[in-house]
Amino acid sequence: MLDRRGPNNTDLFGADIAVTVTVEAPTQKMIKTALVQLKVSNSFFVTLEARQLDDAISNSITRDISFVLAVDREQRGAMRVRTSKSLRDAFAPGNATHLFNSTGWSSFAPWLYDWLSCHIGAPSDPDNPRSIERILEKLLQPSALPQASAEEILR
Repeated sequence: MLDRRGPNNTDLFGADIAVTVTVEAPTQKMIKTALVQLKVSNSFFVTLEARQLDDAISNSITRDISFVLAVDREQRGAMRVRTSKSLRDAFAPGNATHLFNSTGWSSFAPWLYDWLSCHIGAPSDPDNPRSIERILEKLLQPSALPQASAEEILR
């Protein structure tokens, strides 16, 4: 969960969630992460903020792994995905928001197949200390919660 985990209560890396998939074989390991900004669309129209997209694409580590997933309120099960970079490029200079028609974006299932097949979104190097997975591990360390008994929790 990256929602409100960034500076000044913003979404870390302009995303609501990070999804990491690791595939291990005896001689290989593949790891990929997608940073996803979740939005609700109405009849496939969704408004995006330039600031959030700028946060998503502001550095080379996150630029090619950041996406917007629009879930439509009116069309049951309709989910569309597009890269944050391509969406930011569509903004007119100086505009803080932009209304998009997401019907031309990729449907979720084909996007997921392409993402898992490495046609979109670069895989990470599991040994790279600057990989997004290592950065997220360091930034999102679980806070030490005080231990409580079941009775204390129920009370």
